[in-house]
Amino acid sequence: MLVQVLKHLNRGVFRRDIPCRFKIAPETVQYLIDNVDRTLQQSIEIEEKLSIDLIENLSDIKEDIQQQLQHLKNVPNRLENPNIYHLDADAVYPNIILTNRLQPSTIADSTLFPQCDLNRPNARCQREIN
Repeated sequence: MLVQVLKHLNRGVFRRDIPCRFKIAPETVQYLIDNVDRTLQQSIEIEEKLSIDLIENLSDIKEDIQQQLQHLKNVPNRLENPNIYHLDADAVYPNIILTNRLQPSTIADSTLFPQCDLNRPNARCQREIN
């Protein structure tokens, strides 16, 4: 099922200030809805190294996530300003970055990706362009 989820991800060059049309695959969103418990458990226990029992409002968080996912499923054709979650600088040539004015708003810092294995001093994936 992960392949199905990845198949529906949009890729390309996006800017936060230019609206883009996106078509959400409802069956993929349903997969995410069906796996909210497992995803929360992995995020809390594996990534954050906390006991899931410590989360007092877990049911509220789960309900909020499911409502947002249900909205995506119900309105699959969207026109939105994209959020840029990851820019693989090794795979994108600098001229593309400069041409599309992706700098500096898309540079990730430790607050955006605290669990990233490459999020450490002198990581080669975090090169800024002068």
